Amino acid sequence: MLAAITGSSSGEAARFVKVGEATAPRTTLTGETRPAKRPHVQQALRSGLIGMSAAGAIVGLLDRIAPRVPHEKMDEAERLLVEQAPGLNAEQLGKLIVRVEAWLDPDGVAPREEEHRAARTLSITQRGGMLHFNGAFDAESGASLKAAVGAYVSRQFQARSDAIDPEAPDADRRTVRQMQADALTYLAEHALG
Repeated sequence: MLAAITGSSSGEAARFVKVGEATAPRTTLTGETRPAKRPHVQQALRSGLIGMSAAGAIVGLLDRIAPRVPHEKMDEAERLLVEQAPGLNAEQLGKLIVRVEAWLDPDGVAPREEEHRAARTLSITQRGGMLHFNGAFDAESGASLKAAVGAYVSRQFQARSDAIDPEAPDADRRTVRQMQADALTYLAEHALG
């Protein structure tokens, strides 16, 4: 439902849910109210210092490493990430998260990064007159692609909102996925030009 309402992917909608669960107040079985699981992220979201994407990335990291890291170190990492995240683009935040993860769990990062880098893949096939792309990228190499596609889509949405008549026959009515596909085309044409 969240993906349908926001026009996002189901993966992004799942991240929104995780952020909601991490930043909402909790209630114990005895009815006691407990603070949010991620209070620094909660405060930064409420004050508008970070957006949902940054919050999702931070919560994702903290949830992933929580079983291996002491609570005090987790709290310090959450505070540090929330302080540093404002003003960073997706690629910069991704790099910061990798560094913080290496600091929190030095024995676990390098092997995972090597596995992810070795597992990267992209296949391009043609069926029914259409090209089909299927790929997976490690976080470091995929961050620049994600940032470039995201920037293109953001510009298109800004242009759409700045349009004089959004109901005009030639108004932009593309979906997010169509804009993402157009972004890859634009990047390829730019690189070839």
